[in-house]
Amino acid sequence: MVRFYVAGDRELRRIGKFPTDRLGALRDSIKKWKFIAKYYGLGGRIDDGFRYETCALCNLYLVGADCGDCPVAKAGHGACRKTPYEDFAMNRFDENEGGVSALHEVKFLEGILKKETARRKGK
Repeated sequence: MVRFYVAGDRELRRIGKFPTDRLGALRDSIKKWKFIAKYYGLGGRIDDGFRYETCALCNLYLVGADCGDCPVAKAGHGACRKTPYEDFAMNRFDENEGGVSALHEVKFLEGILKKETARRKGK
């Protein structure tokens, strides 16, 4: 089971193995962003560690600068460009806006998970 926490230096860290399948990685990423949103809701702030270091999707798909078969990239957002992740990266020092951006990332990833799940059922 994966767990997230914030170290004293305001760096997001994770404990647990990364998933090895597409849907598992999406679910893990959603869990990460829910943790971030909750942490901001409690008045916390994360300065680092929110990027690929703790991302199950990056762990599974990122090779160098290539996102490969990542479902976010396949949805037209290579390197998470033009996603709520970019807003979070810009707003992470603001406890209100950072939390809002994290919640938007949750919804964004949940939408991709829903499409992936439906696609698999349609096979």
